[in-house]
Amino acid sequence: MCKSNILIVDDVQHAAILAALRVYQMTGGSSIGPDIENIASNGDAFTPLTGDQIDELCESINQASPAKETVIAALKQNGFQFGDFVAPFGVDAESSPYVKAAKERLSSEEGSLEVDEPTIVSESSDGGAYVMAWLWIGDDEAGIQHHSASLERLLDILAEQDDERTNAHCDWLGDTIANFAEEIDEIDTEEVAAREAQPVVWCYEGKDHSFFPSEALSNLLNVAKEYEGELSTDEISAIESFIELFGDKLNRILRTVELHDANGLQPYQVMVHEDGKNSYFDCLASNGSHAMEQAIEARPNAHIAAAQPKKPSHLFAQ
Repeated sequence: MCKSNILIVDDVQHAAILAALRVYQMTGGSSIGPDIENIASNGDAFTPLTGDQIDELCESINQASPAKETVIAALKQNGFQFGDFVAPFGVDAESSPYVKAAKERLSSEEGSLEVDEPTIVSESSDGGAYVMAWLWIGDDEAGIQHHSASLERLLDILAEQDDERTNAHCDWLGDTIANFAEEIDEIDTEEVAAREAQPVVWCYEGKDHSFFPSEALSNLLNVAKEYEGELSTDEISAIESFIELFGDKLNRILRTVELHDANGLQPYQVMVHEDGKNSYFDCLASNGSHAMEQAIEARPNAHIAAAQPKKPSHLFAQ
């Protein structure tokens, strides 16, 4: 589907566009030269307009302005949002007594309704006016829970456990949510290359634990289920669904690599992204008890190939 565009031109430009279209139509397009043909096809991205289609386009250009709905739909398609229209149409408290009165009324009820400036005012022919205000609704009130909030419920339930590996999983999940909550919440749209997943290597109380993120989440959920009544049916369903839908993706975008910081080569957990050609990371987290007080040097969009994968030290023990 082609994107709709809006172009504002004066009368001289309007006439020039029509003349150019007619010249292209009369010459058959391709006879003008490859450069013009390349422009007409946008570099062979699509087939150029036929003569009949150019007739229709010229008629459309000559017609009156398009309907408001058409203009607004095209603006929305090009990234415009409602807020972009408030500034040119809105008024502030200094220029509108209605806005001033609305802000004064709501000043004692902060948090329930808020009036931004500028805002839209719709005056009535009978006197008075409606003033646009914003009503805040929290995620809990709307029954919406983000992925990170669902996973964080596991940490609310699981305090210190007898099992060292479960404690390592809790330590890993807490650090991961603290550093990558936004990325986890947007994992639905995260692009992931068809690469082999690598286990995360997490240091807990001096010992390396190697595991896949989905494995850790499944273990924590199973342990949490043993605390009867702590997790609701909906919460269990949400976590199970996350693991089923995004467990494999999480396994492929979370990695432990060794990077040089002020203290030498140290392990860090990274969130790997794709730009269509290369794998890179721009999010860093510490790694269990290896956490450094001095922050690692900023490496935005550092390529994953430049970092060395971290492997469990005990795998190399003789």
